[in-house]
Amino acid sequence: PELDIDAALGFANALLAGSEIERPHDMTIAADISRATIAGLVARDASARVKVDGNGVQIDRLAVADLGGAAFSASGRIVTTGPSPQGSMRLDLDAPDMTPVMALLARFAPEAAQALLPRASAMAPAKLHARLTIDGAAPATQAKLAIDGSLGKVRVALNGQVNADPIALSIGDMRLEGKLEADDGKGLVAMLGLDRMVAANAGPGTLVVNARGAARGELRLDGKLTAGGLEASADGTARIFADNPSAVLRVTIVRADAAPLRGPGGGRSPLPFAFAGRIGLAGKDLSLSDINANIGGAIVRGKLELALSRPHRLQGEIEADQIDGASLIAAAIGMPAPARTNNNAAWAWSSEPFDDRAFGGFAGQVALKAGRLDLLPRLTAREFRATLRLGKGEFA
Repeated sequence: PELDIDAALGFANALLAGSEIERPHDMTIAADISRATIAGLVARDASARVKVDGNGVQIDRLAVADLGGAAFSASGRIVTTGPSPQGSMRLDLDAPDMTPVMALLARFAPEAAQALLPRASAMAPAKLHARLTIDGAAPATQAKLAIDGSLGKVRVALNGQVNADPIALSIGDMRLEGKLEADDGKGLVAMLGLDRMVAANAGPGTLVVNARGAARGELRLDGKLTAGGLEASADGTARIFADNPSAVLRVTIVRADAAPLRGPGGGRSPLPFAFAGRIGLAGKDLSLSDINANIGGAIVRGKLELALSRPHRLQGEIEADQIDGASLIAAAIGMPAPARTNNNAAWAWSSEPFDDRAFGGFAGQVALKAGRLDLLPRLTAREFRATLRLGKGEFA
């Protein structure tokens, strides 16, 4: 026989919904399940030894030896008989492939799964160990979370602490310190989802992030990212746990190679990039203001506003002393890289399809100004003005 966990959870929720049946306060589970299904995955060799009562929660063992190739285990005890909870919990994850982890996350936290899915392959194999500790007497109870291990080729170290008053049911200040390290910075850049915007050279990579402040209020943030040929930092404030998260950050990119922004037909030559500006987040609206950038030697200033929800809408004004018009058009239409030939021909048309990744997912318009616009080696426009209009499958 096989246990369908999704069906069992659905039946229990339907049974309790709209009824006067109280959820159980005391519960003891002792089970060994050879085969079960959840989120479309087959789980083998699951074991549970869990007790929940007036004294708290005790997990002697809660484990799945094989969930689509991944293994989970949890154990620990939280005592609730005193004036404040006390105890600790431990969770371990070993996933050679992130597919089952993403499927399970999509079942219970679909938005988080959608955000992480494009980087799932860079996170494999995953080996993570987490420990939650609660101690201290009310109203000065402290909850501490420590996570260490690796995601793909990236080492992970995260430590967080929050002050809480379990009697008043309030949360106070929190502190978060995180560090990601990789011997190859390319792996770190890929896991962060930045490889479509910047290219990293050979060499180690590190991301350090710190946050301090009121957990349900304003947090002070600062972070620094370094990798081969990449150096960037950010600092500012954020309301991460608000209903509509917001942030105001001052971002500085000292140096970077933005060659991937050229698109598939832009070649492999470096595109030096430096940036200073202010980034604001209000719900699902992102803004870039006070832009002062240098792209391949061209000075760029302006502002942009982007709606993160679909369809993405882009509005803004950009002014540059010079623009490489041919490269801009090639990137915008997703022009494929020229085909390689075995003769001495300098260029040959590619049989690959055009790629819409540069602007294909955007709608809106951006006002452009340029002191000089280079279209062809012998065709240059001066004091150029135009409006870049974006739409589904359109670029004008």
